[in-house]
Amino acid sequence: MEIREYDMMTDEARGIRTAAFVVEKDYRPEFDEWDEPGRATHLLAFGNGRAVATCRLYP
Repeated sequence: MEIREYDMMTDEARGIRTAAFVVEKDYRPEFDEWDEPGRATHLLAFGNGRAVATCRLYP
């Protein structure tokens, strides 16, 4: 597994969060000001070359 760090949400992270929170849990709004570039640290985990998990860290 590889974990990459970003200062903004990637398309892969948005896809995972949409599937987990919007589609599976019908949670809205899932996206907020912490997703704007530079507001949080976004971690994206890759397994076998594809994005499999994400999280964000913010103050």
